[in-house]
Amino acid sequence: WPRPSSRRRLWQVGPESAGSPARPAGYGQGGTLPTVTDANLWLGYLPDGGMLGESVRLNRQLAKQALQALADALGLDVAATALGIRTLANGQMARALRVVSIERGQDPAELALMAFGGAGPMHACGLAMELGIQTILIPAACGVLSALGMAVAPVRRDYRRAMPSHGIPADWGQGIEDLRQQALEDGGNSGQLTLSFSLDLRYQGQSFELGIPVQLNEDAAVVADRFHQAHQQQYGWQDPTQTVDLVTARLQATLPAPEIKTLDIPLEPGDPWLGSRSVWEEGRGYQEWPVYSRPRLRPQVELMGPALVIFKESTVVIEAGWQARLDAQGMLVLTPAA
Repeated sequence: WPRPSSRRRLWQVGPESAGSPARPAGYGQGGTLPTVTDANLWLGYLPDGGMLGESVRLNRQLAKQALQALADALGLDVAATALGIRTLANGQMARALRVVSIERGQDPAELALMAFGGAGPMHACGLAMELGIQTILIPAACGVLSALGMAVAPVRRDYRRAMPSHGIPADWGQGIEDLRQQALEDGGNSGQLTLSFSLDLRYQGQSFELGIPVQLNEDAAVVADRFHQAHQQQYGWQDPTQTVDLVTARLQATLPAPEIKTLDIPLEPGDPWLGSRSVWEEGRGYQEWPVYSRPRLRPQVELMGPALVIFKESTVVIEAGWQARLDAQGMLVLTPAA
């Protein structure tokens, strides 16, 4: 929730939350602190009176009461305050995305953004525009994607051994042979067990390492060259004249997860258009946005923003200037409008 920084008097979102069981004020369960959810509710991205599951009904006036105290402190109206909260939240998420992309040598503009969770799709367009991303993917089960991932993830166990040395020893593989044997025993010598190896390497004097995938007993010179290339991609420079130091050897053992059959989401009968809702647009105030039901959308349908698409457990905000298409696999694909 927004609070003043003690040094700079700048407002920020988080890292504290409203907490449980209070939750966002708009949940009507005793919360009084303004949250990002309250901001989205007041701005119109979430429906007043909408149900979360079977026990929580959204209350826009309770969200307003929580936002009003902050708005009064800032000298702003409630809508501007809510928009500021949303902007701050987007900025923090964009910084986190830069950590896992730009700071790892990847240009996010060349990648697609996968939006999931109950709130992720409400912020996806803003994040994509911030980072220059041109494609947003929203799976049919976006609200439970993390749980689904846990259900279908392979069983994994990690092993490691500290092997500090100046240079990569030619027999580095022999140094972790006992780890390989231990992994085989732990996996019951299963023929389905997959072993993969990596070495944490660095230039002499560095305080950080790069994990480099390797084959067991691979030539040390080949491994060192792979490190130079990875260092170039990560940090923009390399120095093949320097000796590469070994810090840690790692082994990853995985067993395939049991096969889980996922069910196609049934297509519900009826018109996908559910009506319209007043949504706040910066510089324009509240505007009427069309609202669509995701379970009623037919494959290959195309929608133009601004619009809202309602999932069973999530809401997709299609900003103005974006368009959405439902592909044959049930993925909602958002791209900038032509």
